[in-house]
Amino acid sequence: MSKKANRRPSPRQNSPAAFFRRPATQLGILGVVVLIVVIIVLSGGKSTVSADNLPLNISPDQAYVLYQQNSAMFVDVRESYEWENYHIPNSTLIPLADLQSKLDTLPRDKPIIFVCESGSRSSYARDVLRGAGFTRVSSLVGGLPDWMQLKYPFVTGK
Repeated sequence: MSKKANRRPSPRQNSPAAFFRRPATQLGILGVVVLIVVIIVLSGGKSTVSADNLPLNISPDQAYVLYQQNSAMFVDVRESYEWENYHIPNSTLIPLADLQSKLDTLPRDKPIIFVCESGSRSSYARDVLRGAGFTRVSSLVGGLPDWMQLKYPFVTGK
């Protein structure tokens, strides 16, 4: 028997570094990285939202898509003096303090997006409606300042 046949692999040949030097391993890793990049590129980096697929919290970009399609009702839960400073065109003002008494005026067949200054009152309003059995309600993340920063439509005055 030759010495080559009885030779045992050295510890270096079984090390993690040796594993990663193998061409098949390198190609496998490269393939996984390429697959991840393709998935990210194809998804556009953004999740899509529709009137039927409304998340609990909605980004200004996602909300604007629904605004353009006129497929959701926008309800501003700030006070009237805040509303007069600026608001989203065609949105409805229902101050948070009045929301409970106005539940029967809100549609159950159309998604509702609540907006406010920062997102806290709108989150509370969303939760009130969910507690009342509404299923397609959402809160605008970042409030109206984030909406306006992206140059989406807003008006001032009544």
